Amino acid sequence: MKNLILGICVLILAAFASCKVDIDPTTDINTVVFSIKIENEGDTIVKGAKIFVYSSEDAYKTAYANYDITGKTADTTLVATEGKFSLDLNSKKTYWVRVLYSKDTTGVFNSGKIPFSNDEKGVQFGPFESNNFDGTKINTNATITLTKAYSFLVVGAKDASSIDVKVYNSKGDTCKLLSNYSQLFKSAISDTSNLPDKISSLDKTSSKYLIFVVPKGKIKINYKNSLGCVSTVEKYIKGGGTTEKDLLEPCTSGNIVFYNTSNFTDIKIILLNPNDTIGTLSSKSLNIPTCNTTSLSNSYIKVSRSLGEYKYIATSKACNCEIPGVVKLSYVGQCMPVEISMK
Repeated sequence: MKNLILGICVLILAAFASCKVDIDPTTDINTVVFSIKIENEGDTIVKGAKIFVYSSEDAYKTAYANYDITGKTADTTLVATEGKFSLDLNSKKTYWVRVLYSKDTTGVFNSGKIPFSNDEKGVQFGPFESNNFDGTKINTNATITLTKAYSFLVVGAKDASSIDVKVYNSKGDTCKLLSNYSQLFKSAISDTSNLPDKISSLDKTSSKYLIFVVPKGKIKINYKNSLGCVSTVEKYIKGGGTTEKDLLEPCTSGNIVFYNTSNFTDIKIILLNPNDTIGTLSSKSLNIPTCNTTSLSNSYIKVSRSLGEYKYIATSKACNCEIPGVVKLSYVGQCMPVEISMK
C-alpha cells in the first residue's frame, strides 16, 4: 500500500514536471478605448478629431511647440470619426497622444471653426499593468478632455494713417477677422491699456481696433499703412480662450520719391521686394520733389517704407524701355529722391 501511494505521488509529480506554461505575448498589449470630450461641455463626445500618437516625449514636445496640425512626425495618425478610437498599446511602454479638433460654432465673436486640443491636459499613457495569463487582451477605457486651443487677439495701432492688418498662423493661413468691417482702419490709440480686455464687451463696429481669433502657437501680424510702410510682429499665443492684445508701433521708416524727367508719360514703377506696383508716372517733373510735399502730382510717386534696401524696375511701353535700380533707406525719416530718365 505504501508503495502504491508513493508510486501515485511520483506519477503526479512527473505530470506537473512535464507541463509547460506558455504565456501569450498578447498579455503585454492593452486595448485602450478613448472617448473625446470638450471641457465644460458635459458628457457629449466630439466626432472627427485628429489623433497623433508618439512613442517619444521629445517628438511630442516638438510637435506641440510647433503646433503641428498634420501629425507629420507621429508614429500613428487616425481620425476619431465617432468620437471614440482604440489603440493597442504595449503595457510596458509609454505613449503620448495628441488630439486636435475643430468645432463649428455660431457665436457672435467666434462663428466658423475654432480649434481645441488636449495639449494643456496631459497626454501621457502607459505603462499599464497586465494581469491576465489566458492570452486575452486587457481592455481599458480612458477619456481625453479637450480645451480651447485659441485666443482672441485685439489689435490697435499708434499710426493714425489708414492701416491694413493681416494675421497668419504658423502654416501661413490667414486668421479669422471677427470684426464686422474692413481690415483697413484709420483711428489710432495711444497704448494697450485702452484696448478692451473682455471679448463680451468689445464693440465690433469700432474703428480703433480689430478682433481676430488666433490658434495657439506662433502667429505673425503684418501691418501696412497707406503709404506702404510694412512691419511684422511675431507673437506666441497660449490658447485657453484668453484675450491677447497687441499695439502696433508706427513704422521706423523713410520716404522714397520717384520722379520723371523724361518725355515719356507712362512709366510704371515696381518695387521688387516684395513685388509691388506702386504707381505710374504720367507726366514730366519740372523740379525735384521733396518728401514734405503733399500736393498731388502725376510726375512723382511718394511711398513710405521700413528701413532697408529696395530693388525697383521702371518700365515704359511707349519706348519699350526698362530701367532697374536700387534705393536704400538707412535711417528713420530719410528722404530718397530717385530720378527716372528714359531715352
